[in-house]
Formats: sequence, structure tokens, C-alpha cells
Amino acid sequence: MKYFLSILMFFSSFALSETRFDEGCFPTSQMSLTIKSSSGGEVSYYYRQKSDSGECLVEVRSGRNGKESIRVRKYEIGEDSNIPKLFSESLNFDLRDSVKLHDGSSWAIKSYLYQNFSIEISTPEYRTHERGYQKLLEFRSFLNKELESSDES
Repeated sequence: MKYFLSILMFFSSFALSETRFDEGCFPTSQMSLTIKSSSGGEVSYYYRQKSDSGECLVEVRSGRNGKESIRVRKYEIGEDSNIPKLFSESLNFDLRDSVKLHDGSSWAIKSYLYQNFSIEISTPEYRTHERGYQKLLEFRSFLNKELESSDES
């Protein structure tokens, strides 16, 4: 019992000192986009609702060395982020795309906005227009611009 209490106190003090980058955001994402490069880097974007009916856009970037950086943009109630609209527009591509490249990037998209789905795309930067991925690349650029003036952890 003595050891149990010691362990409990250790973890509770750790949890209290931990900085919450997404304070006020629900933990479940309505949309996520994870981009993995063949060199080992990874960036993930998460769109979440806030507990006060606003929205959160979270970016988690990790490198080969395991170091992680996080940026968060919070939208207040009534502030229009356009994320769901632009996300929907970015999905207008052929699901029967058969291009599989070993060197490049892998884009994993998961959505719970309308219907649950998950898809992985191999290097949309390759033959972008023929494959119909220009809106998807524009969506990623939009997310990066939205996060330029965000809180960073």
C-alpha cells in the first residue's frame, strides 16, 4: 500500500506539471491528416471541437530524432475556420489511384466529420494534376498558413 501511494503521488505530480497544449479542446479529432516522408519525418494535423463550441487546429511535427513540436490555433465561437469546407473540397480525387511509390511521402487521411473513413495516398506531389490531388495540396498549404500565428510548444 505504501508503494502504491508513492507511485500515485509521483504520477499525479507529473500530470499537474505537464503543460497542456490543447487545453479546452476535445481529445477526439473530427479530421486528421498525417504526412510521413521517406526520410523519417512526420507531421500530423488534427481538427477538433472545443468544449465551448469553438474549434482547434493542432499540428504535431516529429523528426527522425524523436523531437516533437506542437502548434495550436484556436477559433472562438462564431469565428469561421473554413476547415470542414476546404477539407471536403480536397477529397475530390479518384479513389482508384494505383500509384504506389517507395520514395516520397505517404498521406493518411481520417475523417469523422460526415462519415467515418480512412485512406492512405502515396506521394500526391507526383503527377498531381493527372491524379486529382491539387485541392489536397492546397488544403495542406491552407493549414500551414492558419498555423503561422499559433501557440507553439
